[in-house]
Amino acid sequence: MERGTLYASVARQPRELGKIAVRNAIEAAGDGDVPGEVKVPVQVDTARNVAGATASGHRRENDARP
Repeated sequence: MERGTLYASVARQPRELGKIAVRNAIEAAGDGDVPGEVKVPVQVDTARNVAGATASGHRRENDARP
């Protein structure tokens, strides 16, 4: 992205995915309602915000979200 050969990339949010999965598992174990489909947030990285990502493609915990 920094060289202009890639315009954007979609980064998954594994920490958020884990939180949602655990929350839904606890809810399901307690006979609660769990949606059949769960939308998980993603991060769209562009040249404007790629500096906040680490080399592995994951954002550092304290980085501000755009």
